[in-house]
Amino acid sequence: MHLLAVQADTLRTLGPPMVLRRFQAEWDTRCAGESTDVSRTVAVGPQGRHGLADLVLRERRVTTHSWMDGVTCRDQDTPVEGERHVLRFDGRRYAVPEALQPL
Repeated sequence: MHLLAVQADTLRTLGPPMVLRRFQAEWDTRCAGESTDVSRTVAVGPQGRHGLADLVLRERRVTTHSWMDGVTCRDQDTPVEGERHVLRFDGRRYAVPEALQPL
C-alpha cells in the first residue's frame, strides 16, 4: 500500500510502500507442511503534531500445520495477535519500519 496526499494538482507520496498481506508456505505437494498468513489493518489514530493523524497498524498471524492422518489431510491453525505499529507523520512523510516494507 502506498500513502498519498493531494497537494495542489499533484499526488505526493507520504512514505515508502507497506505490505498489508503476506502468505508463505512450504509443503510436500501432497499435504504435509506449514504456512503463515499475515494480515494487517490500518486505523486512523489521533491528530499528530505535524497536521496529519497517526496511523495504527495491527497485525494478525495464522500459522497452519498440515499432516497426513491415514488417507486424510489434517490442518491445525494457530492464530496469534502480532505486533502493533504506530506510524507518525514527521512533517514530510510517515516513517515506515523496515519490517513492514516489501523485500
